[in-house]
Amino acid sequence: MDLLPRSHSEFHSPEYWDDFFKKRGTKAFEWYGEYPELCGILHKYIKPVEKVLVVGCGNSQLSENLYDVGYHNITNIDISDTMDFQDGEFGVVLDKGTLDALMTDDSEAVVKDIDKMFGEICRVLKLGGRYICISLLQEHIMTKMLHYYPEIGWPLRVHKVVTENSENTDKEFHMPVFALVATKFKKIPGMNPYYALLRQQISKRNVSGEQVSLSLYSQDVKEPRYTLYTVDSPNKTKNKFAIFIVPQGRETEWLFSTDAGRQQIASSAGFDRVVIVTLNRKHQYQDLDSIKAELSTKVMELAPPGFKTGIQVPFLSVGVDIGCRIVQCEGCSDLSGQYVIEDVESDRGETYRRLIFLTNQNIVQSEARFKQVGWTRTIAYNTKTDVVDIDPTMVSIATNWFEFKEDERLKTHVADGLDFIKKESESDKKRHVVMIDVDSKDTTLGMSCPPQPFVEQEFLKQIKHLLLPNDLKSVVLQTLTDIYPKVYVKKIEDEVNTIVYALAETSAEKELKGDNERGNKTLPGKVLESVKELDTLVKKCNRQTEIKLVDMFNDMKLANC
Repeated sequence: MDLLPRSHSEFHSPEYWDDFFKKRGTKAFEWYGEYPELCGILHKYIKPVEKVLVVGCGNSQLSENLYDVGYHNITNIDISDTMDFQDGEFGVVLDKGTLDALMTDDSEAVVKDIDKMFGEICRVLKLGGRYICISLLQEHIMTKMLHYYPEIGWPLRVHKVVTENSENTDKEFHMPVFALVATKFKKIPGMNPYYALLRQQISKRNVSGEQVSLSLYSQDVKEPRYTLYTVDSPNKTKNKFAIFIVPQGRETEWLFSTDAGRQQIASSAGFDRVVIVTLNRKHQYQDLDSIKAELSTKVMELAPPGFKTGIQVPFLSVGVDIGCRIVQCEGCSDLSGQYVIEDVESDRGETYRRLIFLTNQNIVQSEARFKQVGWTRTIAYNTKTDVVDIDPTMVSIATNWFEFKEDERLKTHVADGLDFIKKESESDKKRHVVMIDVDSKDTTLGMSCPPQPFVEQEFLKQIKHLLLPNDLKSVVLQTLTDIYPKVYVKKIEDEVNTIVYALAETSAEKELKGDNERGNKTLPGKVLESVKELDTLVKKCNRQTEIKLVDMFNDMKLANC
């Protein structure tokens, strides 16, 4: 393919592009997507009445396609050091691949040229105008865009362009394409452009179903001090606006950590709009009143459309205070990433110790409730348990922070669970129960627990081979039938209990053998007679009883039938 340059630096050369189009001829060149793939984004950010400047148009058909659908005020330019246009002349500057062609690297000379290009774009765009850049978004280009425009007060949006399903069978390349949209804002000292844009949008319309979120930061602290979720009710109410403060440590609960839960709060509160506020563990908070004082100015900027200033906005919460959270330990595991161990007080006054992975702060990995001093009990158990974890750090955390202790019946193995089960299944050991509680680090799979290898056929077969052939009740019945000549069972309706009646070799042996010969599967007659006598005695002792032993025993069946 002789159209490609010998090195990436040739993209920056006018001579290369002259030669490129001579070889290409009149055939349009659309590396960065066909019009049907781009039109959804372009129509969203360009109005038909606006004046559009297309920079680096080449022989792309993009301008022609836009003209055909009603965008008739389009100016196209290609290689130009300066733009001979008036300040604020255009509503949109459209760039399809030009930035990628010019910014071949982040060397000083190239960056200087790009700064000049960006400066001209800023000049010719009117206030509120958009610079739309279609790009492959290589790392050095992404870094430049993310630094340049937010620093001058322009909010920047990024969209993925879907090009894989193009109907153009002649397309030479299928590359990941992105659309970056920078909107020209007047820079206000201390005002984040994204916040300004967000405030403008939600003050004019209902955002039901969107749950717009933003974070408020303190100076010199990387973690946000507050995270605010703006939740609108789909139905109009008599109350306009309220603020809901989530107590410390409870942001992981379903009600506060999910869209559905927050929507339930908004609906139950009875307000058109509720701003739900969570508090970050990296910060200290004095009390609810101090939080109100901090947030009053900012949250009022998020008021719904039509809200009258001067009306007192209620602050809602669970309980009367902001809760208590004490971070006990922070660390990092090579396998699981950063984690935090914290003690959190519930609204009932109980204290819970939690392990949370910071990669997913809305999920509590482990939790244990503190027991009241003096209230202890000993649990006797006869089971033998093997616990397997691939991460040695987790064993250390359990031991040091959750009072985990090994003994002769509880053993810990630092190993891959897949390998452990495989080795156990190949041995003579058998288990009554195998429990799998493994989370997936790959959130793109659609299932967080367990990871895919733990539900694949081969692994499940290994578990089956490792397990005892039946459940414990079946094992007990099998043992009884191996010892006693006759074992009868009766399942009690609507109860968890089962009556087991085992008969030994006694004077009833002859009758039992006779029953066997006749194929009788119910209790022998002599046994039923004894049950009737027992039933009479029970009724004499307790006349109110509704127990009918005869009925219960009458239809008992052999255990092996």
